[in-house]
Amino acid sequence: MNRLIIFSAIFLLVGCTKIHFDQTGPVAPDASASQTEWHHNMAFSLVEVSAPVDLTATCGANGWESVKTETSFLNGLVTAIPYVSWVWTPKTVTVQCKNRET
Repeated sequence: MNRLIIFSAIFLLVGCTKIHFDQTGPVAPDASASQTEWHHNMAFSLVEVSAPVDLTATCGANGWESVKTETSFLNGLVTAIPYVSWVWTPKTVTVQCKNRET
């Protein structure tokens, strides 16, 4: 019974967050011009383990249009495992590159 209460409390406390960085107004969704990867943090997200996302390497000469950092459901599910969120806090980063036509 105690495990059920603890699991329920952890499940309810895990939240999904999302931060958008857009260059010019609303961004048209274009899955072909985007790249998604996990970004890894440690110690309650105080220490960044992954290298910063290199927008020039990701998008090349076209440049970037939008960057989204979020704690997805899967990221939250991983951190809901007891004692994992103290050590490892993953986030999902999606970079959308500008189309060549623009």
